[in-house]
Amino acid sequence: MSSPFRLIHGTPEPEGPLKRMKASVPDTPIVRCPRCTGLAMIEVKLGMVWKNGNPTGGQKQIVCASCLARGEHVVVA
Repeated sequence: MSSPFRLIHGTPEPEGPLKRMKASVPDTPIVRCPRCTGLAMIEVKLGMVWKNGNPTGGQKQIVCASCLARGEHVVVA
């Protein structure tokens, strides 16, 4: 009884999803999360105060939106 699957020599290895994703990214540097490699970012300001009815001051940070949705505060830039 022969197996229905055969190994064909000389065929290239199938591409994985990560290899296709890297090939589709342009050459310009893209901001990615170091923890989850996500591309969605949110800009947050910490420590703002109200002066004359307007928010002022604070420290600006770029945070990964995917990690923030999971309850983690990962500062990217």
